[in-house]
Amino acid sequence: MEKSKKLHPQIKSNIRYKLSAKMMQENFIYWLNLLSTSKILNNLFENCKKSDISISAPNPFFPDIMKNSLTNSQIASANNIIPPASPNSSSGKNNKLEKRNDSNINKRIKDSLNNSILSSMKLSTIPKFYFPKVGIDIINEENSFIDSVFENSNNITIESFLTITKNFYNFPPLLNQMLFNKIDTKNKGIITKEQFMNYHIQNFRGCSLIERWFNFIKSPERKYIIRDDFNPILRALLDMNPSLDFEIQDNPIFQKKYSDAVIMRIFYINDSNDDGKITLHDFKRSDLIDVITQVCDDDINNERRYFSYEHFYVIYYTFWELDNSSEPDKELYINKESFSKYDSHSLSMKAINRIFDQIPRKFVSNEKDMMCFEDFLWYMLSEEDKTTKTSIKYWFKVIDLDDNGIITPSEMEYFYQEQIERLESSQSEVVQFNDVLCQLYDMIPPEKEYQWTLQNFLAHPQRASFIFNALLNLNKFIDNELKDPVSMDEIQRRKDFTDWDKFACNEYQRLQEENAPEDGEPIIDDE
Repeated sequence: MEKSKKLHPQIKSNIRYKLSAKMMQENFIYWLNLLSTSKILNNLFENCKKSDISISAPNPFFPDIMKNSLTNSQIASANNIIPPASPNSSSGKNNKLEKRNDSNINKRIKDSLNNSILSSMKLSTIPKFYFPKVGIDIINEENSFIDSVFENSNNITIESFLTITKNFYNFPPLLNQMLFNKIDTKNKGIITKEQFMNYHIQNFRGCSLIERWFNFIKSPERKYIIRDDFNPILRALLDMNPSLDFEIQDNPIFQKKYSDAVIMRIFYINDSNDDGKITLHDFKRSDLIDVITQVCDDDINNERRYFSYEHFYVIYYTFWELDNSSEPDKELYINKESFSKYDSHSLSMKAINRIFDQIPRKFVSNEKDMMCFEDFLWYMLSEEDKTTKTSIKYWFKVIDLDDNGIITPSEMEYFYQEQIERLESSQSEVVQFNDVLCQLYDMIPPEKEYQWTLQNFLAHPQRASFIFNALLNLNKFIDNELKDPVSMDEIQRRKDFTDWDKFACNEYQRLQEENAPEDGEPIIDDE
């Protein structure tokens, strides 16, 4: 028998060894004192007392014992983890004996498994006890705070839970109900200390603030956020934010439309793959934490990125005007002809055809050759602010006729030819394509001669907007010709108001003036 190997004295005296040993001991003691761990151990001890179990089942808690009591083939039969040995590995006689013995042992092991605690317990239920991102002092502080909250009772209500939401997690009080409901999954109206500890350990312990928010918003079974995950946040805002009282508080139809628009805008900006998923990587790069915190405590219209009701009003009213339907209770759709009327027919027909061929983005509309509200919102945000990453990708795909990731002068000329025809028909001064091409080359120099990639446009968003308008949008092209394109980089640095912010603000004021109701009723009282 081999003698047990001893650690070299030099290793035991190493400071890293000492610290590692101390940390392991502290973590084990902490894990051993958890309520869930205590239940597991009690079940195991009770199982050991049973006299009707002749062979112990393979158990992850006692690997050394099982190694001495069962052969590899027996463990493999019980766990279905290790592949069986080759049938040619032994002689025929011994092989038959092994098969006969294995058959008996397998039956006994199977019976044992059915009676053991492992038959009703999955390995995933073992509580996590090692948190590499958090020290034992922080864990002790958390436990001390939690003990103080549950000091008088093992159960707390939603009113008492507010202390945890505000002071422990630093979440806005407006989201107290949402967090409470995530823990109180059976809607009993109370949360036990054990329930809270299990939720906290599985979702928040050892996490950064961003990771906590991410885990808070998403569902536990997924590793990403989907659109429905934002519904409880919008519900809390609609129920409790006073700035929405006079807007849509008593109008369920517009509550739904507003909520949908907000979530669409969130995904428009933060869903990098446009696949309906916001990953942790996307979430870390976003401003969602700051924005949600702001709208929970402030006038919702002061936040212009996602939640502004005024912005929603502009988008929805514009879409409503373009729709030909006169039935208010039906979903709104617009066809290509109606869509072309947007902004006084400013967009070229070649661009419109590409959009309705679903080149820049596949429609989510259920109606063939029709654009629904989400499709229109995606277009409108891209049209009125061509400096965002999403909009630049949108318009780049429109111009990239052969979908090879490169825009060439021939593709640009294809679209610009329609601009020339429209300028001539309106008796406006015509800017020749070669002049536009030279200007583009100076504004966005390509890495390869006359081959522009998406990255070239993303590196110069304000200049990209100028080029897209020159090729596709007559009204904006004429308007841009009156500006100095060299000064566009300076305009871009003024981040207080984006192109979309300025457009939405002006358009909202215009709509208010044109459609001011005489009797104090909302401007739109149906769909």
